Amino acid sequence: FNDDASSVLTRPHRRLMRILLPIVVVMLLLVGTVLVVKLRTHIVYQTRKVTLGNIALTVNATGLLHTNIYSVNFIGSGKLATVNVTIGQQVKKNQILAKLDPTSLQNALNEAQANVEAAQTALDNANANYAAIQATNTASAQAAYSNTIRATPGGGSGVNVPAVTTVGPVPARSLLVAGSVDTVRETEALGQIKSAQKAIALAQIKVTTAQYNLNNVILKAPHDGTIAALNGTVGGEPGATFIQIVDSSSLQLQVNVDEAHIGAISIGDSVSFSVDAYPDQSFVGTVATILPLGQASSGRITYPVLIAMMSAVPASAHLFPDMTAHATITTNEHTGVVVVPGSALAFARAAVNPQAATDNQRLVQPTQMQKAFTRAKEMVQNQLQEASLENPIPAVVLEYNAYHKISAIPIVVGMTNGTEYEVLDGLSTDDVVLIGARTSGN
Repeated sequence: FNDDASSVLTRPHRRLMRILLPIVVVMLLLVGTVLVVKLRTHIVYQTRKVTLGNIALTVNATGLLHTNIYSVNFIGSGKLATVNVTIGQQVKKNQILAKLDPTSLQNALNEAQANVEAAQTALDNANANYAAIQATNTASAQAAYSNTIRATPGGGSGVNVPAVTTVGPVPARSLLVAGSVDTVRETEALGQIKSAQKAIALAQIKVTTAQYNLNNVILKAPHDGTIAALNGTVGGEPGATFIQIVDSSSLQLQVNVDEAHIGAISIGDSVSFSVDAYPDQSFVGTVATILPLGQASSGRITYPVLIAMMSAVPASAHLFPDMTAHATITTNEHTGVVVVPGSALAFARAAVNPQAATDNQRLVQPTQMQKAFTRAKEMVQNQLQEASLENPIPAVVLEYNAYHKISAIPIVVGMTNGTEYEVLDGLSTDDVVLIGARTSGN
């Protein structure tokens, strides 16, 4: 009875086990399948949308700020009577800076005028001396000439000998006859006249200079600016460089451009630059001059480029000469064009080769890529026939469509800044291209 009863009791348990066991097995298989799917490695693609943007070609260079510095000095010498400015003061053009004591300058003018009078007296005396010697020589020549005529045969025949009248130097014929004429004294007298004439000319120059100095005892600013140096005090003489005025409004930037890039720069190119004192603030200028004389430094040749300021400097910024500046010169720019990242072109070129990033798979076959590139070259020829473009280049990018398939798209690109390309044909805004891929276990 007991054995039969036990058998009857375990029979339902066995039946239940036979029902549950297949269910458990099925569930384990499902869980295993899900785990395998989740842990299987697959490729995740990185994409980028094609947009409208700007492409600019730039050259970077470093240099120093320069400005006009005016050295202001008195014409003549003397002691300072007044000094009307201080270092750091802003001045306007023609503003009075300082005055000299006119006493010494007036004395110099009086002395110069007295020297002119003395030189004039010396010239008058030299002329009078020369006239007296000339008169004596003329009389001697006349007498000698008359005596010679009388001593000649037929000289006393009663023929009238014309009198020798001289004005100026004695006639040469008379001098030949008149051995008593003093030609040495006459030559010396002429020399004294010439010396006196030179002396009076020099004395008159000194009078002009002294008068000019006296008229310029007041020193005025030649230009608007800031007093940067002041060498002199009231009662003393001004220094060799008395006052220096810095004109901040004429600020220029001189940068040194490498010879590899100087050919791309033209006068009028726009420039933005910053200085170390204001690294977060940008200033605007244009290329004003390209100097043709290269400079050698560390085995490299650079050319100086002068950049003129185009915008007013804010009151909060104080730009001074010799500040270091970092400039970006824009040599070419296209605005509002279709732009594709350069990484899309690079990714497409590499996609024909198995890579670790793509689980050692080819994303596109070489034949597919070659076909797309051939089509891109045909598109370039069409572009050249339709319009004159700046160096159109055939290229290929990859698209990942809604059916999870990758397509090679032929395109034509133009100008590039090294990071992005201008799209001339083959893509439109909002198109999506592949720029990268990576394997993932999720």
